Amino acid sequence: MKKIIILLLVLGIPLGYASAQQSAKVLAASERALSYTDGDSITISDICIGKAYTYAIGAWATPQMLRSYAGCKIVGIRFAVGSSIGKSRVFLCRIQNKDVTDTIVSRPVRRTSSGWNEVRFNNSQEYVISENDSLFFGYNYTETQQMVQDGKGAIAVYKPKTDNHLASLIYVNFGMGKQPTFVSFSEKGNACVQLIVDISNKPHKDLDMESILIGNKYKQLGENIDAFLTYRNVGRDSVFSCKIGCQIDNRSPIFFNETKMLKENALESMNHMIDLPSDLPVGRHIIKFFVSTIDGQQPVSTICDTIYAPFISYATALPRQQHYVEQYTDQGNPMAPPVNQQMNIAGNDNNICLVNIHRPGTSLSLPQSNYLHGLYAYTLPCFTIDRFSFFGEKHIAFDANDYIFIMPDILSQSVRQLANEANLNPAFATINFIPAYDTASRKLTLTVEGDVSSDALPIFNRLALTVLIAENEVEADQMVFNSDRTSSFVKADYHHDNVIRAYLSAPMGDELQVSAGRYSVSYTSVIPAEWNVNNLKAVALITKFTTEANAGNLPELDVTNANSIFLKGIVPDGIKRTEANSPDTAAEYFTLDGRRIPISNLKQGVYIIRKGGQCKKIIIQPR
Repeated sequence: MKKIIILLLVLGIPLGYASAQQSAKVLAASERALSYTDGDSITISDICIGKAYTYAIGAWATPQMLRSYAGCKIVGIRFAVGSSIGKSRVFLCRIQNKDVTDTIVSRPVRRTSSGWNEVRFNNSQEYVISENDSLFFGYNYTETQQMVQDGKGAIAVYKPKTDNHLASLIYVNFGMGKQPTFVSFSEKGNACVQLIVDISNKPHKDLDMESILIGNKYKQLGENIDAFLTYRNVGRDSVFSCKIGCQIDNRSPIFFNETKMLKENALESMNHMIDLPSDLPVGRHIIKFFVSTIDGQQPVSTICDTIYAPFISYATALPRQQHYVEQYTDQGNPMAPPVNQQMNIAGNDNNICLVNIHRPGTSLSLPQSNYLHGLYAYTLPCFTIDRFSFFGEKHIAFDANDYIFIMPDILSQSVRQLANEANLNPAFATINFIPAYDTASRKLTLTVEGDVSSDALPIFNRLALTVLIAENEVEADQMVFNSDRTSSFVKADYHHDNVIRAYLSAPMGDELQVSAGRYSVSYTSVIPAEWNVNNLKAVALITKFTTEANAGNLPELDVTNANSIFLKGIVPDGIKRTEANSPDTAAEYFTLDGRRIPISNLKQGVYIIRKGGQCKKIIIQPR
């Protein structure tokens, strides 16, 4: 469990005491316990934090979790503890932008008992759920010095098959001028906290589609969709059968009869293989599942009885050149240096192009790239792979902090593994470079050219090419840990790698003009004197063209291909195109993206040859 100490934010003001608590009461027929637990089940009941203090223990009810109960009232809270913790307090708070904004209900509890405790709100405290509500709810837990000494506390959890980081939270203030934050202990289980919801205004028979998984969003024509769905009984009565419809775009639906009995609030799943229609065109599509009938009757239609998933069908793909790994980092975060070390290990792989985007407001931040932090960086440091939304992940970016001190190699291995998984994603364009550099004027001319698949325009409509310059060995401030890792200091001469320096294109990319399946774009830029040209690399990536990126279209903006070229040694004053039938054994050979190739590995193709301080482009042709 992560260490959680320092100061706790006090939640709310006393609004009168709840009566003495007894063992868990039976909910009324028109009430449901909304939670991440399974009824009254308790798996572990003696979890200890390790420091005597009073903590806010709870769970985060997301809009998706609450939307089925919009219009219903929250009338109380239930929580379980392993032993009496004396006085407590239950709370219901509103969350916006991942932070507690205000307390809706704060109700003191005079006494607690081992097991489940139930606290009812006054009529004036009852809260009507709105469709987009995001709520933090739970209780105050006091850990005594005796509990710390014994190593046994009283936090109770239910352990499911999979962890959910929103199900077990402590809201804590780490001091030092930082904002209070949530820390999860979901590795121990889900906190035993429940919202008591009055559902008397719900229909007797009602099913909601809760989640859908269809695997990778890219589907080659002829494939099947392996669809896994969950649905819940949110009505007042048990359900004995239902018919679920499935529809792709506006085509005729197919139906599945499900005959599993669902008690009130029960969750069920279904798994079906869906054949893609033989006449499905290349492009973007929607598959939806909906509740058609419940126990033979057509239900009252709600926004929750239908669920959608987008997917992309394609026929052919082009070779994947590099995976674009974008790290969002912070000069003021001492976790960044050990993370950088591992990211650089993965970034040295030929199939990975690593670029670091520094936090806005720091000396290495590039104003034109600040928008990326708002879109992807839910924590720092974190990273994306091709800005791709991976199957089953809550965020597009991955947290780079986990295990960095305990098992640091896991980070570089994870980046490599994710890049290998991303190999399954098709590429619809290629990227090659023709660079030229004038040492006197420091003028760089970079021609970017490549092929575009015939599938690209039906899928993306319009393509964007983003070209940028990144630099290694940039000396600047960085907060680093002392050797004991209990304190940190600013290292003024820290060397930063892969620092984004400038965009040659628009930050969101220039629209590609494609002709006969090809494109070619040239950019010129004068390299500033303070940049070391030998430490620079040019990076290009191709995405869907857009003038605005937001949460709504972000999953559509993944990188279809990327490539990079190091400028060291391959930016002389002009490169001439020549032809050669056999390699010169006294020369060095490089691919167009700047990687040295042994002579024994040369094949037919275009290369950069360096000999005697001169460079030129050659074409190796078959004899």
